[in-house]
Amino acid sequence: MNSLLSVIVLVGAAYIQHVSCETLHVAVYYESLCPDSIRFITKQLEPAYKHIGSNLEVDLVPYGKASQIQQNSVWSFECQHGPEECRGNKLQACGLAQSQDQDQKVDFVGCVMAQNYPPADSSITMCASRAKLNGEAIIQCADSAKGDELLAINGDKTHAVTPRITFVPTIVFDGVFDSIKQYGALFNFLKTACNEFQVKPMGCNARNDEFNF
Repeated sequence: MNSLLSVIVLVGAAYIQHVSCETLHVAVYYESLCPDSIRFITKQLEPAYKHIGSNLEVDLVPYGKASQIQQNSVWSFECQHGPEECRGNKLQACGLAQSQDQDQKVDFVGCVMAQNYPPADSSITMCASRAKLNGEAIIQCADSAKGDELLAINGDKTHAVTPRITFVPTIVFDGVFDSIKQYGALFNFLKTACNEFQVKPMGCNARNDEFNF
């Protein structure tokens, strides 16, 4: 009887451990000069990531409500907040492309978006250094055809979202847009994300007063 009970306990523990290790995919479609994007990334995503980041697969897509056209193999873009936002989006796209490490990516973007002027070269070099990325290479990338290519890829990703994005930032969980989850994520990302897990990660127990809703 004791042996059987031990087996049941072990199987149950293994099941809980397996479920607890599930990963939630979160795509964030944002703009480098959008106040709502800045607020969400710095006040919601980044603080929550410190608690449940290991259970998240985060896809950061700087582009937003922009448009793009290619003529004679040359890309041109129009961004909601003007050319400087386009460059800011390129800078972040280049920084994100420089690393495969999710912690570095979130750290870099969170830092840049917290600066007084995210598209500034000084914002990029400082935050790249903090995230252990190459700031000079990021700036060179943004001012080259590579930066255009990366931003165009982000444009394709953004334009593929259904329904079409009308608000920035748009947050998509596991590839499916839900207006209720979108609203919830904007004001309580940790709670909204945690509700998506069968068994909530330990980080879901973080106190609400740690966040600026």
